[in-house]
Amino acid sequence: MNNAVADRNNRAVVRRKEAAKMIAVSLSTLRNWTTPGSRWFDSTFPQPIRLGANSVGFVVEEILAWLSSRKPASQN
Repeated sequence: MNNAVADRNNRAVVRRKEAAKMIAVSLSTLRNWTTPGSRWFDSTFPQPIRLGANSVGFVVEEILAWLSSRKPASQN
């Protein structure tokens, strides 16, 4: 997470590529989870925030909270 930046509330923000690495998914999976029109859209996954005209990022603490809210596969 060495490429993290901070938003206005001093929360760590990472770009799409770093967010995908954090949760071990591909960039296309991450995009599908965050695109409302996608059949794989996940309304529980944190939505990206706008960083500039052509860039978005994800708040690290939101991703970590989402991960901790997921039920481990071993508990199915």
